[in-house]
Amino acid sequence: MQRFIFKLIFLFLFLSVSQLASIMVYKDYISYDYINDRYQAKKVYDFSRIKDISLRKKMFCDFMSLIIQSENQEILANRQEIIELSKKNSLTQDQLNYINNIEKVYKIDISQSSDSIDWQEILRRVDIIPLELAISQTAIESGWGTSVFAKKANNMFGHWTYKIGSGIVPSKRDEGQTHEIAIFNSVNDSVKKYMLNLNTNRAYGHFRALRADLRDEDKIIDGSILSSGLVNYSGIGKDYIRMINLIIRDISKYWRDDD
Repeated sequence: MQRFIFKLIFLFLFLSVSQLASIMVYKDYISYDYINDRYQAKKVYDFSRIKDISLRKKMFCDFMSLIIQSENQEILANRQEIIELSKKNSLTQDQLNYINNIEKVYKIDISQSSDSIDWQEILRRVDIIPLELAISQTAIESGWGTSVFAKKANNMFGHWTYKIGSGIVPSKRDEGQTHEIAIFNSVNDSVKKYMLNLNTNRAYGHFRALRADLRDEDKIIDGSILSSGLVNYSGIGKDYIRMINLIIRDISKYWRDDD
């Protein structure tokens, strides 16, 4: 019981007033897992109900930030464990199994022994996506939570699937195309997929290199800086990067309002 109370106190200290208000408004959509210290959203709120555009953006940012921060916290927990293990001269079999599982998830060649582990590459991939960058991308891809695919499929980042019949067929799909819009069981699953995509896909190697450089220089993992590594995320290339940074500047005022 005492531990539970401490978690509640931490929760209220950690969150902004607007985020707490969002939880109350979206109580049927988002919940807090006290055991694992994380937020979960089984579905996304229909933000098209909020007619005031500024308010819609504010509430969308608060809603998504809870999920994005939760997924980043899980990544950071794994990253810290990896850092601690990297300091050891050798690993137990259980510890090696843990690293092998990380390698499998993050699409790195499986190590056969402690000596063969590429710690640098693991840490390059197991790292956070800056909150402002993730929110700007989900704002673009989901129309600030108003798109059909966000509401019907929890698809917040425009992910495709090529498994026939597993997703939603886009109404404007070009003839000869077979892709479908992926369906996710929760908003968390969509965010997790997005983060794993940036952390594993070859197309975003420059993104990961920029982030690693910031880590090496002990600098803030800045979304505006990392955005230049996402030129391959959209077919519009550099125009997409400009869109990301316009939104990052736009939403920055919402965090300033909480100071």
